[in-house]
Formats: sequence, structure tokens, C-alpha cells
Amino acid sequence: LYCFRGGLRSRTVQEWLELETGIRYPLIEGGYKKMRQFLMDELERSLDPERSDLIIIAGKTGVGKTRVIDHLGPQRSIDLEGLAHHRGSSFGDTPEDIRQQSISQIDFENSISMSLLKLLAAADSPTDDDMRQRERTRVYVEDEGSRIGRFTLPHTLWTGMK
Repeated sequence: LYCFRGGLRSRTVQEWLELETGIRYPLIEGGYKKMRQFLMDELERSLDPERSDLIIIAGKTGVGKTRVIDHLGPQRSIDLEGLAHHRGSSFGDTPEDIRQQSISQIDFENSISMSLLKLLAAADSPTDDDMRQRERTRVYVEDEGSRIGRFTLPHTLWTGMK
């Protein structure tokens, strides 16, 4: 829960929600600005070659790259076209999803960062064979240009994909 600066408004809503529902929602200190800065810093940190390997799924239009990404699932891949609500250069906007019109560039970037954080957190969770030295996490993405529809990929991600 946050407001733009994370002040009295968000704290008041947090208290009201707890009083009405009994659920205590976490409050982001510093508000949206702090959350945005955290997400952009984490995006850069997460894409560090010491932490993750970007594996690019490439191929001609229509060969099923998106199906491969879907098959890998969110624990191993990031569906950039899905986050942009766009089917790629040849197929364009998804007509059944009018939500794309209300998503901003910032929302798109935040979604990429949150997807990457979830993927890396799942990969970092301990397992029985955690005795071996941890490898860099493989992150699968579909080969894209610097733009998907009306959205531009974050520079850190775009340069990491080259």
C-alpha cells in the first residue's frame, strides 16, 4: 500500500483497511517514488551477469517462441509481449485485451522488474541439493527489438539481450 510520497494518506488508508477487514497491508515507506527506485535498482542488480544468464529464444515470426516462453512458465521465463499486452511485430496488439491502452511505460518497466524478482526469488529458494555451489539463474526471454508495441524495453534489459 502506498501513495505518491508514502505519508499520511497511505498510513490512514492502511489503518482504515485493518479496522474494516482485519488485514494489515504492508506500507511502503517513502511511497511510490521509493518503490519505483527500488524496482529499477533491482532490475539492474538482477540482470548482473554474476547473478543471472539471459537466454534468448529467437526464431522467425510464427515459429512458436511465445509458446516456448509459456511452457517454461514464470518460474523460468519472462513473457515480455504478455507484459506489454502485445503479440509482437507482425501480429500487434491483442484485441481482446484493451488494458494495454491504460498501461504506462512505467507500469511496463515495473512489471518486468517484479517478474524478474519473483523468478530469481523462486530460483534462490533452498532445495535438498543446495549443497552444490549455486549457479547463475537462467532467465528465458523472447528475442525482441528495443520496442514492443508502444513500450520501450528498459535499457539494462535491452543491452543484456544483445
